[in-house]
Amino acid sequence: MNWMDALGERAGPLLVEGARFASQRGAAPPPRGTAAMTALALWLDDYLDSPQSDDDAFVEGGGAFLGLALIDALGGHHVTSEGQHRVRLGSHGTFDPFGAIDAALEADEPRDALKGAVARAEREASGRGGFARVVAAFARVLQARPDVEVVSIFEHRVSLRVTGEPAEVDLARAASAGEGDDAALERAVARMLSLLPGATREALSFGEVRERVLPRLVSETFLKELSGQLYTRPLGHGVRVAYVIAYEGRSRYVTEEEGGRWEQLRLVALQNLAKRSAKASFSREETPDGPIVIAASRDSLDSARLLLPGVYDLLSAELGSPFVVSVPHRDILLASGAEAASGLIARAREAAARAPHAISSQLFVLGGGPPRPVTQRVTLGPERAHTLLFETGDEDAPYGVAKVRGFSEDAEAVAYAKLHGIPIERG
Repeated sequence: MNWMDALGERAGPLLVEGARFASQRGAAPPPRGTAAMTALALWLDDYLDSPQSDDDAFVEGGGAFLGLALIDALGGHHVTSEGQHRVRLGSHGTFDPFGAIDAALEADEPRDALKGAVARAEREASGRGGFARVVAAFARVLQARPDVEVVSIFEHRVSLRVTGEPAEVDLARAASAGEGDDAALERAVARMLSLLPGATREALSFGEVRERVLPRLVSETFLKELSGQLYTRPLGHGVRVAYVIAYEGRSRYVTEEEGGRWEQLRLVALQNLAKRSAKASFSREETPDGPIVIAASRDSLDSARLLLPGVYDLLSAELGSPFVVSVPHRDILLASGAEAASGLIARAREAAARAPHAISSQLFVLGGGPPRPVTQRVTLGPERAHTLLFETGDEDAPYGVAKVRGFSEDAEAVAYAKLHGIPIERG
């Protein structure tokens, strides 16, 4: 067993990619400690001198290798949130090895950039780095708030429960306010915590939060983990539309009591989402079966954009109408025509599996009205095919059927259905 294998669960998915990266460069067993950093610097030089380049592959492999080497040398483990991968170092530090490799590739002096990145990782492990300092200050201040429970921490983003109600804070502003001064950092964190909801919170009027309410898609599984009663509405496939009150650096969910009082909540939340979507990021990826469009603005609103009529107008111009969408977690929305649905399903399942609070890898259809759940099936016999069934909202033709692909043999159809987790019916 080499040192990478010995990391065990601490390595997470970094192990496979990091080991493959080293093996492809003839490093067996992989170098360790200082030798690992020296080898990575040489591999970086060789790659930049090579006429053939695949930056994404080098960042993925090199980032995994760097992450493993740092976990081994400094003590730590792999962490992930909504498709993003980092390494936790020391008690509170966080480091992005993939960002470090990417930055080194773009730097005028790649070796110096890599050396600087390793120095930052060492500061995080020792508690002197930016993430480590602010999270440690947060932990100290939190000792005076027994009503606050930490659910998860990922970089500056902290998920909480406050007297049973879910809330979030972003410590980035506190980190900026207290840069270089621990006392100032603690004061900034304390001010942020003082604004969180508590058991004695006075009832808010809708006018006070009108400009801050936004929709957020959540899974029914996520709701069951919470003790608070949230205002939600069903969307289908175990997905519900919740609402948040978003402040600078923090947010909290709208309660059932508040949602019952605020008659304009759903309309105004959609209007606010539309305003925040003017610069949303969409990319198009060509696949053998057709294009897949990906919304990944990383603003925690991408999945909720499924609800916007303007998103249908935008994507139908690319994909035709109707088209299918999936929202694996809150920071991504995937869309394609029916012919590319199998690739979309695989992508959605992979993204949902990586997310700490997945929403759903199931499909919805957009055809000019509200999103509607799609029922998938693989049929055997003479009609053997993967088809999508959905309600259209049209009184004259209430149901739609779209064929994803056909099969020449039942065995092929069964294997496909098992791979994608689709129910099988006999025709």
